[in-house]
Amino acid sequence: MDNINKKRERVIGAYFVTSSVSLAGRWFMNMYYGNCFTNGNKDQGDRKIILIHEHIFNLYPRGKKKESIEFTLKSLERLNEVGVEYIVDLTPYANVNQFLDIIKNTPIKILCCIGFYCGRFVSSDDKKKSVQELYNELRAKYTNGMGKEKIKPFILKIATNTNIMKPYEKRFAMAAIKLSNEYDIPIAFHCPFNTFFHYNELLQMGVNPKRLIICHFEKQYTRMSEDEFFTYADKIVCKGSYIQLND
Repeated sequence: MDNINKKRERVIGAYFVTSSVSLAGRWFMNMYYGNCFTNGNKDQGDRKIILIHEHIFNLYPRGKKKESIEFTLKSLERLNEVGVEYIVDLTPYANVNQFLDIIKNTPIKILCCIGFYCGRFVSSDDKKKSVQELYNELRAKYTNGMGKEKIKPFILKIATNTNIMKPYEKRFAMAAIKLSNEYDIPIAFHCPFNTFFHYNELLQMGVNPKRLIICHFEKQYTRMSEDEFFTYADKIVCKGSYIQLND
């Protein structure tokens, strides 16, 4: 039990990134977004709240765009009132032009992502592309910016929803890793199944573990013993990667 507790303390104390208040999130963001966190208010010091895995950029209900924007802006204002200053949106296929009314009118800085999801969100054309073709497209999005406002992407997203990565998912991952290593861009890895195996696959592909967030690691908790859960988590964080919890 003492061994488990030591692993738990080391993992939770240093590297867990949640979708709520997160000092680890602050640390991660500070690494890649400059000295954003040095001018905190009197109550918070230099601690800012970062929501590291959110989906602001969702489709509006048909005919409800105006109401949806108003609702979203009010919700973001309430979040800002309790100290949230940054939200990382991990919707890689979002058309940011559709959300400029939100991006421009909220006091919270919304950081966007590019990359690939899985399943029906992947076009048949993308599934056939080589690593170099995928890399070239990602690089163009990153260097040119997103939408008519040329918004600079903050993070890359890759994903798998299965125990074994599909060939095209591996190509997506390799393209993202190549761009990440070139421009020092963090990567969020959506990986709810067989996580530690897939994590090691990314290491073999050449990912920098210190630029990597493993998303949905909480899904592993019901699939293994507590000791296994914290052993795998400990191995991941000891390599410098981050573990993000949603639930």
